Formats: sequence, structure tokens, C-alpha cells
Amino acid sequence: MVAVFKGNEILWSKGFGLTDVENKIAATANTIGRTGSITKSFTAVVICQLAEQGVLKLDDPVQTHFPEIKRLANAPANSKPITFRMLANHTSGLVREPKVAQITARGPISLWENKVLQAIPNTSVKTKPLTEFSYSNIGYAMLGLAGSRAADKPFMLLVEKQIFEPLEMNNSTFIVEK
Repeated sequence: MVAVFKGNEILWSKGFGLTDVENKIAATANTIGRTGSITKSFTAVVICQLAEQGVLKLDDPVQTHFPEIKRLANAPANSKPITFRMLANHTSGLVREPKVAQITARGPISLWENKVLQAIPNTSVKTKPLTEFSYSNIGYAMLGLAGSRAADKPFMLLVEKQIFEPLEMNNSTFIVEK
């Protein structure tokens, strides 16, 4: 969906693509879409807000709030601990997806935390932290979960309270009520 605004007024909006490929139903400006990778932007904003609030420090080891990260597959010995900043800027050394990508790619979003925890032993470390940029979807999922743990609040609630509500994003949500 694309929209052009002037102030609070929508001047033009249009949906693109298909909302149902099998039945060839076109998307409209009112089609509900999944958040997908835009969640990375929300995650980064929430993590920075938590740092500003003193809940965490960007250079703190993630394992302080998220000890399960120690169970990563083939983590190199004697490497620096992975920090919030490393996960946020894709320098943690993690692969893009866990070895079993289906763990995190499908199913209801309400189960995302369990999926991330399941994925950790199947997530490889590609390089030592800070040695190269390596885009990591699973790294961002871990970042959101670690931030959630640091704040002691569910991730989706953090995004709703700290981003959606202040910006009056009243039609944005993670779980669509039927």
C-alpha cells in the first residue's frame, strides 16, 4: 500500500499486488498486510528508546537479559559477547536465518518468542562479532526478545505503547482481531 499525505489528510492511496494469488484478488488501499521486515525499524526504535530510558545500554552484552543466546550453534571461542548494538547493526556475526528457517518463517505471530528460542541452537555464527556486516533476520528477532526481557514487557506491547500509540498509528497492529 502506498499513500500520499498532506498534513493529516490522505490525498491518494493505492494497493499493489495480489492479496490472494490463487484467486487473483487485487490488493486495495485497505488490504491488511503483515508487518514483515518493517518490524526491524520498530525494533531499532524501541531498543534506542530503552537505551535512552536507561533500561539497557547498547553496548551491554545481550546475554545479560537473554542468556539463551549462549546456546548458538558453533559460536567461536574467545570472541566478544554479542551486544544490542551488534545485533542492531548486523555485526554480531550471526547468519541470516537459522538452519531450519521454517522455525521462524511460518505460523502465528503470537508464537514468535517460542520460535526464536527454538531457533537458537539452529542458528550458526558466520564470523566473530564485529568482523563483518552480515544481514540477520534471526539476529533482529533476538534483539527484540532481548529488549523485551530488559524492559520486562512483551515486545509487541512495547511497540504498541512506544511507537503506535504516540504516533496515532491506530490501524497498526501485530495481531488482527477478527
